[in-house]
Amino acid sequence: MTAFFISAVVGLIFRPRVKFTRRLPSRCMANTAIQVDYQLKNTSSRAIWDLRMDNFPFLNAEFVKGHAGSEYLAAHEGQHLNTVVIFPFRGVVKLPRSYACSSFPFGMFAWGCLGGGDNSVLVLPQVSDLDDVDLSFGGYAGEGEEDRNSNSNDTGDQEFMKIREYREGDPVRLIHWSATARLGRPVVKDFNESSHRKISIYLDEVYNPSILKERHLKTYPVFEASISLAASLVDWAKRNKVGISYVFLNNRTYELDGMTIEEEADYAMELLAKVRNNIDKSTPAFPEMETFCTAEDESACFAILNHLNDERKEFIKNHHVGTKIMTVNPRLGKVDGMEVVDYNEVLENSLRTL
Repeated sequence: MTAFFISAVVGLIFRPRVKFTRRLPSRCMANTAIQVDYQLKNTSSRAIWDLRMDNFPFLNAEFVKGHAGSEYLAAHEGQHLNTVVIFPFRGVVKLPRSYACSSFPFGMFAWGCLGGGDNSVLVLPQVSDLDDVDLSFGGYAGEGEEDRNSNSNDTGDQEFMKIREYREGDPVRLIHWSATARLGRPVVKDFNESSHRKISIYLDEVYNPSILKERHLKTYPVFEASISLAASLVDWAKRNKVGISYVFLNNRTYELDGMTIEEEADYAMELLAKVRNNIDKSTPAFPEMETFCTAEDESACFAILNHLNDERKEFIKNHHVGTKIMTVNPRLGKVDGMEVVDYNEVLENSLRTL
């Protein structure tokens, strides 16, 4: 009892009196290590021992190298500390105010004070590297070597953008032979004169887990993988200078034309970071996306489905040539015109082909 009393009294006398700020990046990627910086100054005439920064559990943050700290800080001196943190879940993360404490002298009690600095981080979805993935399909040339070299002198400065079904009168030289063999029907290369290719992305926010327990988890792996796949397409587009025309989410259609490619990608990533799982909500963006695909806009559409109903089955039947239709939900099974992607490969960044 005496030791506890002495520890409490001495700790109170030597409690830290510091001014400090915490600095974090405004945005980062989920499951990616980032540095946290602390700039502090001892405002007391006494030295501080055993100082620890943010030394308490965070709900959505893991300090992979431990909490930042200082064994000794002399009176009126400043110091710069840093550590590494990982945010495992995407979204807007609100952190508590920064906190500095000391358990000097015996580690039985901790006295501390609050500081300032950054308290919010936008955590972006985890992405997979799609550079080794074949993104070509019936309505889009992708980024394969064959497609990059497929422009002929007969097309002038036009750029190979899409693949569409053969129409009577189309020149034989425009037939895309590999896609024709793959699809079992004649398709031709479609060109446009735009300086940048464009894509649009539809994401099903609706995901109905069949196991009741799964509804209460912090994250659904399958649902998160679908968001990561969409984010990977955005990341691929940005790095390959491909524009994004629209992002279709369940409750809204976002038009991104008029921005730079970098702004389009950053905005699309922000939208995906904030997506919530709408288990019981309707999907007003789906018919808008279907109308967009029917209009044969110059941008190719990637549709990521998380569940199937009669409306979606009809969409797959009618648009599987002009739209890349995918799912990461293994419960949907195989449907002609829709490719099933292993959600574990998406989350582990081990995708090789779609």
